[in-house]
Amino acid sequence: TAEHAATAARSKGGGEGGGEGGGKGEEVGSIGGVPAVRFLLGCLRAFDGEKDPRNLLSFLQLLRTLCARCEAVAAAGWSEAVGEVFDSLSYYFPISFTPPPGDSHGITRAHLLTSLIRTLRASPRFAPLALPFLFEHLSAPPLTDAADEED
Repeated sequence: TAEHAATAARSKGGGEGGGEGGGKGEEVGSIGGVPAVRFLLGCLRAFDGEKDPRNLLSFLQLLRTLCARCEAVAAAGWSEAVGEVFDSLSYYFPISFTPPPGDSHGITRAHLLTSLIRTLRASPRFAPLALPFLFEHLSAPPLTDAADEED
């Protein structure tokens, strides 16, 4: 799952703030010996389109960690990968989630939105992509879904 991949990335030095290589003898910009951007894109493609809210929270945490890592070490290929990562993240906007009745997990729409925003803030390289995206979505006709009216 995404949670296991996030744990593996952190244990290999992929945690936030880890600007040096992930482990002993590991190159800067790699995770477990795999180039950081290749690792990030592999995870992105494996979980892209995830809909289960528990997995989505783990997926966003993993992406946030990996994006911050790529940014911190100026990983080779990161500039070219930013667009693909942003496109994958933008798929989830706007968040349209209503917990089912009797949900024992306690995940809310606000949890998912906060996690998405935190992931987008993992790299300043997302900003030039986010502004036109948000402008386009904010200038669209108003949403009429009851869940959207709550916000």
